Amino acid sequence: MAGKQAFKKEVTLPRGNDNDQMLRQAQVRAAGEHYVLARLTACGYIAGLTPENTKSVDIIGTTELSDKSIQIEVKTRTIGRASDNGWHMNIKHESIVRPNLYYVFVAMAAPWTDDTQPETFIISSKKVAEILRKSHSDWLNTPGKKGQKRRDTDMRRILPYYKDSSSIPKNWMSAYKDNWKF
Repeated sequence: MAGKQAFKKEVTLPRGNDNDQMLRQAQVRAAGEHYVLARLTACGYIAGLTPENTKSVDIIGTTELSDKSIQIEVKTRTIGRASDNGWHMNIKHESIVRPNLYYVFVAMAAPWTDDTQPETFIISSKKVAEILRKSHSDWLNTPGKKGQKRRDTDMRRILPYYKDSSSIPKNWMSAYKDNWKF
């Protein structure tokens, strides 16, 4: 019984100054990547993290017979941290399209408990590129808060729900929730 008492049921990240904020972001990113590794292993893949700063790929995986290989880019956020519930992306993600590259968007509760497992959305790079192009075009063609024309930027956001888009179904991301079949 003593061993059970050593484990906390709840994982919370420390509060503090800006350096602590960067640490928390690194911890959230690492937690998301390791969560995805665990899920891939449970699905029968042999998977591992790529070296730090590998472009466009966080995890590589293959089946035991090596008949299928996948590349994964993990994007992790904390639920409730951003008002739009989206993930940061960039213009480069509009053109990164490979048949075996998938994005796993992870939404982690804060605090993360045994009862609040992360939400995951597994989406092909082709679909992500398409959604980013459409959503950015929609954003550029919608007036800003004061009615002004928006300036183009390299920043992108991918959202689970686009309430004002004519080109993207409102709840498009729900079809990809926990879809661990590649």
